[in-house]
Amino acid sequence: FARYSSPALSTIAQDTAKAGRLMVSKLLDASGEKASRSERVPTDLIIRESCGG
Repeated sequence: FARYSSPALSTIAQDTAKAGRLMVSKLLDASGEKASRSERVPTDLIIRESCGG
């Protein structure tokens, strides 16, 4: 969608399958006994016309 708008919108790309697996794992591990660690899923910035790219 972002590339077909005018101007083409800058966006990010990420591995949504990996993010989903991580989220489900965290939900299943949620026992309330310990604080959850922050996790990051790698993303790529895709610069298009909306940022002058």
